[in-house]
Amino acid sequence: MKSKHANPLPQKELSAEQIAKLRLDIRHFFLNYSKKKVKRNLWNLFKGWTYSEGAGGGNAPEISDMLLFYQELLAFITDVKKVS
Repeated sequence: MKSKHANPLPQKELSAEQIAKLRLDIRHFFLNYSKKKVKRNLWNLFKGWTYSEGAGGGNAPEISDMLLFYQELLAFITDVKKVS
């Protein structure tokens, strides 16, 4: 899914040690939070934000942008889980 906010960042090569540490950090994250729990917590954050914005008179484009962010973040988490 391509975001309208996509802004490619310059790529930086990582050393083998940096990659190993990153993979270990990701693995630890998913040991502490299962994918199911991550999805539930992320959804609860989205619902809470939506309720807060709705109570404050949030507009449809903001809510739509946040839903797109939620969907992209969920896809990212799924991809990261695959490499852990």
